[in-house]
Amino acid sequence: MENKIRTAWFVLAVSIFAIAIPLFAASSSKKPLPDLAVTSIKITSSEVSGKVVIAFTVTNKGDKASPSSKTQIVLDEHDPNVIATRNAPSLLPGRTYADRVEYTVSKNNKYVFKATADYNNRVPEGNDLNNSNTVSFSFGRSF
Repeated sequence: MENKIRTAWFVLAVSIFAIAIPLFAASSSKKPLPDLAVTSIKITSSEVSGKVVIAFTVTNKGDKASPSSKTQIVLDEHDPNVIATRNAPSLLPGRTYADRVEYTVSKNNKYVFKATADYNNRVPEGNDLNNSNTVSFSFGRSF
């Protein structure tokens, strides 16, 4: 009887290892993917002309090169008005792409600009939650 119990425990232990090892190996061998993130968005302005420059930077934070993509700048993230769409080049891991867009604003208004990398979700990524970044800007008076 004691040998049957030992044999049963041995079979159980081998079965657990047979199941656990492939599961552990699958979870630790994560597929490399790009991760496009808008890591910076800044506004510079001219009080005289009302022109603003929206400068933005997209970084590939992933561990695989990204294909070329599109970055979109919108005014007012809740009711978006597309200001520009820019073609971003393929980016190796850790590399950046910087660009800028000009826009004319009216006095005494508050603006929210939003930049979104891979705005049309064409690039398979490890993290889509960091694709956008926003910046607020007041022109003419404080809000």
